[in-house]
Amino acid sequence: MVINDITKEDISSMSQDEILKYAANHDSFLFYVDEEYYKNINVGQKIRVWYTPPVQESKILQVGAEKIEVIDN
Repeated sequence: MVINDITKEDISSMSQDEILKYAANHDSFLFYVDEEYYKNINVGQKIRVWYTPPVQESKILQVGAEKIEVIDN
């Protein structure tokens, strides 16, 4: 899950339910990724994601990711 405009500190002080509620009310995406990408990403990192439609419409947009690049550890 990628949530725009949230800090690592904010996330670390929230429960999983609080994070999901926050994500539903802010710019957020749920990306489906290959395991190789998932293993190399940690909570709080800034990333760049490439994806192609279709995007599933919901409170948290859902889409498959083609490529992920960590841009800030």
